[in-house]
Amino acid sequence: MLCVIISTTIVGNVCLFAVVLRSKALRNLTNMFILGLATADLLVGLTQMPITVYTIIKGRWEFAHSGCVVFRFLNMVTLVTSVLSLCNISINRYIMVCYPQKFKDIYTVPNSVFMLIGVVIFSILLSLPPLIGWSEYVYTPSHSFCFTDWQNHV
Repeated sequence: MLCVIISTTIVGNVCLFAVVLRSKALRNLTNMFILGLATADLLVGLTQMPITVYTIIKGRWEFAHSGCVVFRFLNMVTLVTSVLSLCNISINRYIMVCYPQKFKDIYTVPNSVFMLIGVVIFSILLSLPPLIGWSEYVYTPSHSFCFTDWQNHV
């Protein structure tokens, strides 16, 4: 079942890219935000889901502590990027509906690129504390997943 979800995640997001990039009518600023979300979700499907399935099947973590650190860092970055991308899309639609006269002033190409890059930078910054000594990433066997252990480092 999880393999079907992984395949659907990858194929669905690749198809979204193909459709938006092939159709000139769909290449607009709003869809730039949707492609930002699709990028984060595609990275989850390519990097996070397969390792999680493998770990569940094996019943243990087989990628050393450094693998746990990389896995959890990427997991945090993609998760936060995905959530903030949804926020970006929601704000974009809200402004379009409630303040259509201001929409074109706010959502220019430079502003939109800044918002997209800002989401990624903010996601990386939120994921950094365990890498610089504030908390740590640990494998939790009961969940077959690497988590951030905040309790011993707060």
